[in-house]
Amino acid sequence: MGNSYFQFKQFTVQQSQTAMKVCTDACLFGAWLAQQIQMLALPHKTLLDVGTGTGLLSLQIVQALSMANITAIEIDPAAAIQANDNFEHSPFTARLTAIQADITVWQPTALFDGVFSNPPFL
Repeated sequence: MGNSYFQFKQFTVQQSQTAMKVCTDACLFGAWLAQQIQMLALPHKTLLDVGTGTGLLSLQIVQALSMANITAIEIDPAAAIQANDNFEHSPFTARLTAIQADITVWQPTALFDGVFSNPPFL
């Protein structure tokens, strides 16, 4: 049985309430994704994370990109709560927002510079 958390240098991802646990693929994808977003060279990066799960990708991106602000949406109530807790206990809490909603009916109140997701799990 795996750990209920995954420790990074600057943050911890609690994962006991989510179906999809932190894995090597997700960590590598998050690092690659942060690099790709950084190459877009937008002055302010307002991003949407669809199907955030634990919030791992959002945490990796705000760690790498000091100007990024991310809204993370998750349909599963327990996972949305856990993502929010992970955000609140990170040093990046002011730049992260977790919302529990179904993306197919959710109506955002602002525009986003970009949208990302972990494709196999969306």
